[in-house]
Amino acid sequence: MRQAFYYAAASSTQRERVCSGRFNEKTSYGQELLNCIDHSAPEIRDGIVFDGLSFWLRNEMLTTTTTQTLFTALNQILSTTNKDPNNFAQPFAALILAEVIRVDRISPYLTDIQRQDVVNTGTHYMISIDDYRGFDDTVGWRHAVAHSADLLLQLTLNKQITASLLQQLLAAISTQVVAKHGHFYHYGEPKKTGEACTAVILV
Repeated sequence: MRQAFYYAAASSTQRERVCSGRFNEKTSYGQELLNCIDHSAPEIRDGIVFDGLSFWLRNEMLTTTTTQTLFTALNQILSTTNKDPNNFAQPFAALILAEVIRVDRISPYLTDIQRQDVVNTGTHYMISIDDYRGFDDTVGWRHAVAHSADLLLQLTLNKQITASLLQQLLAAISTQVVAKHGHFYHYGEPKKTGEACTAVILV
């Protein structure tokens, strides 16, 4: 069934339907999209999963219940041991979770405990990153540091985040300003971490 969904998702007609939101069952379909978060084809992982969910979230086309469900699922992917040998799932969980947190920044729906939980998850993940693969011509983006910085930026901009949590976010971002193991950034990571750091300072 999952393979059938991949082929359906890859079609141009399906892409148009996702991006236009012409689905009567966006709730179940939105959750189903997360099953493809680790797909090796960038046109599915990035072009369908991320683009579709981002469009729906930014245009307020998902219910609060569905957004909460996405929050729980993505937070779990990011907080558990990575089971994806290709390391697509967690970087894209961070990127999509940034969109979910953006919704809370604009129209709060999370509890203080949930915000603390996602700050813990996001900062722990950022600190733990040691896979610095960015873009590949065949499989597209991983970009773990940049995607995590997007998540931490959205948390930083959230007025519900306390001063102590802001310090936790800043400490985590600072661990990746210079990459581990002598790696040099090539795909705009310093810009992303810089934006997140600046946001904390300006709050």
